[in-house]
Amino acid sequence: MPPSPSLGSWLTAHLQLPGYDPIATAGPCHFDIRVAEQALVFCTQALHRPLSPWEEAIVLNFWGWRQADGRRRPSRWTSIRKWRRPSSGSPC
Repeated sequence: MPPSPSLGSWLTAHLQLPGYDPIATAGPCHFDIRVAEQALVFCTQALHRPLSPWEEAIVLNFWGWRQADGRRRPSRWTSIRKWRRPSSGSPC
């Protein structure tokens, strides 16, 4: 089932990740804003800091997509690694 039309601007504002189209890969799943926002609040409280936009998009995409029976969208695994520039100082 495709996302409801009322989600249009919300989806484009919150689910943007370079190289990933969550709607094209949704298949029979739908997006549950309530569950996604609960996960976002939990992560923000657990980390004691606001999430950056790309971190929000990952949390919302991972927890918001649901199957027709309410279970979370299946995924084999999720690994998120932030690229960091190598330090220019000497290792001491």
